[in-house]
Amino acid sequence: MDGPDPLASSTRRSEYLAVVAGAATVIAVALASGLIIGRMAADGKAGPREAVHLGALLAFSAAFFPVAGPWVGEKLDRAAPWLLIVSTLAAATAVASLPQFGLAPVLFILTAAMAAHVVGTRWAYALIAVQTLVVLLSTLRVSDDVLAAAVPAIAYGGFQVFALTTTVALLTERQLRQSLALANAELRGARALLEATSRQGERLRIARDLHDLIGHHLTALALHLEVAGHVADGRAKLPVERSRAIARLLLADVRGVVGDLRAHEIDVVALLREMVADLPRPHVHVDVPETLEVVDDERAQTVLRLVQEALTNALRHGEAERVWISLRHDGDALTVEVRDDGRGARHIEDGNGLRGMRERLAAVAGHLDLVSAPGQGFTVRARVPLRGADA
Repeated sequence: MDGPDPLASSTRRSEYLAVVAGAATVIAVALASGLIIGRMAADGKAGPREAVHLGALLAFSAAFFPVAGPWVGEKLDRAAPWLLIVSTLAAATAVASLPQFGLAPVLFILTAAMAAHVVGTRWAYALIAVQTLVVLLSTLRVSDDVLAAAVPAIAYGGFQVFALTTTVALLTERQLRQSLALANAELRGARALLEATSRQGERLRIARDLHDLIGHHLTALALHLEVAGHVADGRAKLPVERSRAIARLLLADVRGVVGDLRAHEIDVVALLREMVADLPRPHVHVDVPETLEVVDDERAQTVLRLVQEALTNALRHGEAERVWISLRHDGDALTVEVRDDGRGARHIEDGNGLRGMRERLAAVAGHLDLVSAPGQGFTVRARVPLRGADA
């Protein structure tokens, strides 16, 4: 939905706070190194290594922040691994250029947290091992005591593992929260459709009862009054004729009520909006007419199940940040389009979800089109006839 969502806002706020924490760490390291190098420059002791150290800090900052915030996944999916490599090399250069400072290894803690987002847990642990080795070898350059060099290396290795496990825990919690929200959205949609179907079933039962019971008796009454009108004479004839007219009016009213009850339509727009309400991710934009009703509950269920499956694919497989849902009348059919900004696919292979879409549409003589490309998201287009041979 286009309105603000508390859970999504909370998640986005947490991501921005993580960026602020990373920025504070980088600034603290750069400020401390700058003060030391500035004092060395005043004493005439600064040289090329100090310049390389400051350049490495700048390179780290330039590569770190583009992949450290909530904008990751929208534009930087492909660039993120390369930016992680640049950040790691910059941090290693800063550590190796001036190992006596003992501040630059803090940057490795940030790259370990980045790796959880970009390359996954297994490669992140491998990166931690390499970075810990860099700290050890750099410290040995300025100290002959292996134990003294091993202590800071082990300490920074532990800090990196802590940053990695904490980040993985947060990512896992976010994924579980998103999965729970998606399952809740599916349940809301199913509940709303079940309620609408139940209401329609009750209306049909009432319509059948009116038609079979009251309509039958009114028809019988009208026939008897017609017979009475033929045999009545004198003062009795006028009341009988009036009674026949009233019976015909009542029968017409009952038929009208029965027709209205049977023609009850399902408000697909309301059901759709209820289904995607409070979904934290992906951010859903709904573009539908104000009123869009479907007479057949099977077709309404087809539309909603199609949207549900497309949302599930966008979140679980496409890792989309935004989804656009559009419903439009197209003659005697309904056109449904669900488009996301996920990573897309070079080749589309039908899994259980896509096969389910095709089967549901085939049952109502509908048609499905799928469009995707790497980095271009995924688009589901369906044409659902609103009336069929059985409608």
